[in-house]
Amino acid sequence: DGDPNDWIELLNTGNSAVDLEGYALSDDYANPMKWIFPQYRLEPGEHLLVWASGKDRRPAQGEMINGLIREVYLNITGSTINDLRNASKFPDAPDQRSLLNHHFEAPINIADNYGQRVRGYLKAPVTGEFIFWISSDDNGQLFLSSDENPREKQKIAEVPGWTHSRQWYKYPQQRSAPIYLEQDKLYYIETLMKEGAGGDNLAVRWQWPDGSMEEPISARHLFWQESELHTNFSIRAAG
Repeated sequence: DGDPNDWIELLNTGNSAVDLEGYALSDDYANPMKWIFPQYRLEPGEHLLVWASGKDRRPAQGEMINGLIREVYLNITGSTINDLRNASKFPDAPDQRSLLNHHFEAPINIADNYGQRVRGYLKAPVTGEFIFWISSDDNGQLFLSSDENPREKQKIAEVPGWTHSRQWYKYPQQRSAPIYLEQDKLYYIETLMKEGAGGDNLAVRWQWPDGSMEEPISARHLFWQESELHTNFSIRAAG
């Protein structure tokens, strides 16, 4: 989440998998069951990192939660998506990582010379043709897969220059063609955005088959498979 939290690492040195559900971590001898693991199967030789952040997050292995993951890459000059793609830290070493759990919109006017990737899964509420729009400052691109496989993603809309926040009609490329989606099926969705200087924003909206508009897309239709575990305590500096 961009916070400098302490962490605990577990390693299974045995030859058999261990089901951690029901095991616990604690910083208090009087309360050894202070933070109890959710369902998690630790394979032989596998490492598991648990953040001692006090945020108390216990997603079960493979559990889907509402929202999209946002990865921010700082101190990258230029204003094009290629400037982001060509950066050495992209995509595996973001400077910040957080969950967008309200709607498909990143924070506005936060910095200069940075890029971001927002990704996760979309679930259509009904079957039919949907239309998507993207707004961003500066360049932005919107991708959608035919299923939940990221490798199948295709670019469906983009911002070739820049827009104000939620300015949907500046460029014809901001709007996708109608896209047929099936109810309750998961589709991988991703946006890239590169900011040079000045204002910065990123948002995505969609139009449902009945013509109704949702801007930005609500997190109730967006999902992320969270794997980070966070304890309900932080490690004390005194030990």
